[in-house]
Amino acid sequence: MPARRKACSSPSPRVLESSVLAGAFDSLGYRRRALLIGQDKVSGPIVAERKAEAAGQFSLFGGDSEVGQIDESVLAGDEFDKPELLRYEKEMLGQFVSDHPLLEVADALRSQSTHEIGDLEATDDGELVTVAGIIGDVARKYTKRGEPYAQFRLEGLAAGVQVVAFPSVYEADPDLISADRIVLAVGRIDRRGRELQIRANDVREPILAGAVQATAESVVIDLTAAACTDAVLAKMAELLRSRPGLAPVRVRFHSADGVRPLEMGEFRVDSSAALMGELTGLLGTGAARVERVG
Repeated sequence: MPARRKACSSPSPRVLESSVLAGAFDSLGYRRRALLIGQDKVSGPIVAERKAEAAGQFSLFGGDSEVGQIDESVLAGDEFDKPELLRYEKEMLGQFVSDHPLLEVADALRSQSTHEIGDLEATDDGELVTVAGIIGDVARKYTKRGEPYAQFRLEGLAAGVQVVAFPSVYEADPDLISADRIVLAVGRIDRRGRELQIRANDVREPILAGAVQATAESVVIDLTAAACTDAVLAKMAELLRSRPGLAPVRVRFHSADGVRPLEMGEFRVDSSAALMGELTGLLGTGAARVERVG
């Protein structure tokens, strides 16, 4: 009795879907979204051809049989937008492969950060830093008093760091602290555990369309002689470093001889109400303001 031919097994729809979202067919010219929607147009003829082969239904001379012919119209379909494509890719593979969400905004993030995540090992315990990255794993927890807080992994292009957002920070915007969100984390270095982490006092969205702000606004600080002490200047510099952004800072010294620029180094800051409030608390009402340029 002749041996019975065994038909080649076809991948399950779930396996095929995962392969599509991971980019397994990109080199063949298929768009992932179009192929996901129209995968039956591709897999159907292949499955039909295999069944025909298994049943011994061959054309002796080939010919114009439509079995196995793929509807190539699926190639002309739409693709996912970049954030969605990369999100699916990471879900399937555990990492970004074809691109990285931080690459196209790296310059804007760098201008709003005090450190790259990969450079944090050189910082001191308690040092105030601002770092940028994309949120990875998030663990939502509760304090002994029942207040919610979050621990999350902030990933840069080359390294990651653990961040703790305690209740006051977490409750300010719980939805912001979610996987795949690009954020700035402002806080102090904590080296008391086995792994360096940041105890955040602020987690916020960066300015990614920052060129407009960079050319449209500047922060002006007016100092009197009474305010020009080493302690006040050191605190002011710390505040400016803690709020990096795109707006340039101009410091002016007022004395009996008139007004002149005060050289304190180059700062670019986030000209937000939060920074203005902190400068007002340090220097007094009217000492700091945002000016439109042009």
